[in-house]
Amino acid sequence: MNPEQALREEHSKRRTRELTEWVGGNRGRFQRMVGFMTGGEPLLEQRSAWVVGDCVEQWPRLAGPHLCGLLDNLDRSGLHPAVVRATFRILQFADIPPVLEGRVCGMAMAALGGATPVAVKVYAMTVLKRLVARYPEIEEEVRLLVAEQLPEASPAFRARARMNFGLE
Repeated sequence: MNPEQALREEHSKRRTRELTEWVGGNRGRFQRMVGFMTGGEPLLEQRSAWVVGDCVEQWPRLAGPHLCGLLDNLDRSGLHPAVVRATFRILQFADIPPVLEGRVCGMAMAALGGATPVAVKVYAMTVLKRLVARYPEIEEEVRLLVAEQLPEASPAFRARARMNFGLE
């Protein structure tokens, strides 16, 4: 399979599944997909982001060597929302090394409290829940940030707040 051609030809659940199966936990193929996601070409970034997210959900260990680069990528301006969403989705499943925990925590707090799409907020909330398990001292700050958004929150946000922090 030519993954670049496949990404260019079609953007669908079926194509995403095909490419995820093609990666199949293979580090080299996964690296190629991450390259598309961070490569600067909007069409390939958008379409590969879904594949990369699905791969990490199935094979979380694949993300490790790429986490720093994925975080650096979030600092670029003009990213397609799919790339931001996929990166936070990835952070839900990947093992975050201690050296990146502070950076991830800051980015997740900013996403959760900022004017970001609901999907990014709920993924960031789960990332923060994982970090709270390691650093209970941040729980109150996270809970307050979540609670202040509940009155006008979407059903997805409310469900995740209930699941992660028992907030209604």
